[in-house]
Amino acid sequence: MKLRIRNNSLRFRLDQKDMEALLHDGQVESHTQFAPGIQLLICVARCHQTPLLAATCEAQKITLYVRDDDALEWMQNTETGFSTMQSTGEGNLRLLLEKDYPCLVEREGESDEHAFAWPEEAGIKAHAC
Repeated sequence: MKLRIRNNSLRFRLDQKDMEALLHDGQVESHTQFAPGIQLLICVARCHQTPLLAATCEAQKITLYVRDDDALEWMQNTETGFSTMQSTGEGNLRLLLEKDYPCLVEREGESDEHAFAWPEEAGIKAHAC
């Protein structure tokens, strides 16, 4: 799973293994270790009682909740993803959930082994990163 944070925007990207975990386990998690005992946990979880997308940030965990029916439909179609705006009380937070496609530029040490194939209509040929 990849998470891109930019200003008031969170973009989550799931590869095929992540989608499989979301389908079978109801959630997928990833963590980044900063120091002994200090890590950031990222989670995408299916939820019956949520708007399309909703995010929480508690302690050292960011969770993106996706409405169960929408997640299941998205996993079976060719749509790249979807987005919504969540009120923060002081503005809006843009939330995006997308399928992860192969890199367009090679990046040493990164693998796109489980990335989704680019849709044919995009006409894009990506490098194997």
